[in-house]
Order: sequence, then C-alpha cells, then structure tokens
Amino acid sequence: MPSYEEVEKAIGAVLQAQWTFTPIAFENVPAVDLGDVSRARLAEGEAEFIDVEILYNASQAAEVGLNSLKRQWGNLAVDFYIKQDKGVISTRTNLDRLAAIFEWKTISDIVFKDIEIMPSFKRNGWHIVPTMVRFYFCR
Repeated sequence: MPSYEEVEKAIGAVLQAQWTFTPIAFENVPAVDLGDVSRARLAEGEAEFIDVEILYNASQAAEVGLNSLKRQWGNLAVDFYIKQDKGVISTRTNLDRLAAIFEWKTISDIVFKDIEIMPSFKRNGWHIVPTMVRFYFCR
C-alpha cells in the first residue's frame, strides 16, 4: 500500500530508467536540457521533450472495518512537445513507447490503465499532444 510520496518516487524512477527517448520535464523541477552546456530551458530549444505531472482524482473506500482501504485514482499526465510544422510521426512513436512502459501494467502496487490521448494544440511554436494514463493504488 504505497503512500503518495512512494507513488511519485516509483513513477519518477520508472520514467528515469525507461524513458530514454527525449528529455523529461518533471513538475516543479527546472526544465533544462542537461545535454546543453548552457543549460537552456527545454521550451526555448528545438528538441522534443515530454512534460510530466501526477494528478490525483477521486478516491473511494475499497474496504471498510478494521482493515479499511482507500482506493485512490490518479492520472499520469504526459504532454508531448514537438516543434510546429515537424509532423506527428515521432509523437505517435513516443505514444507507443509510453504505452509499452505503463499501459495495463502494475508497478509498485500502482495499477495503470489505458492511455487517453487529448486533442493537440499549439503554443509558443510547439505542437503539444496531451495524454493521461489512469492509475489507482490502495492505501
């Protein structure tokens, strides 16, 4: 039964170990290109990257009584950033990669469901494809 902190650490560890395709911008962490000596912000560069945030939604009692459990639902929000006018093939490839890592998997007692792909949009020269991977864990 993981805590919120353990959920965040587990998801972060999986991404850091298995997502080797683009830089990752984690929530409330400076989003800089570690491969660039000047440490330019990812959004100011040209390279594709993903922006990751963990959101917590509704919860419900899974069991009551002495051994009560709470099922906490959440979303792993992953936004794919690719420069405008560069096509979408690499984004589709990265969606397949994200699915291979998380979709329908159980990692550290976190049960991941399917990926929901939201409508894309453009901002500041970027084509952004937001996605959500639903998950739950009991605590």
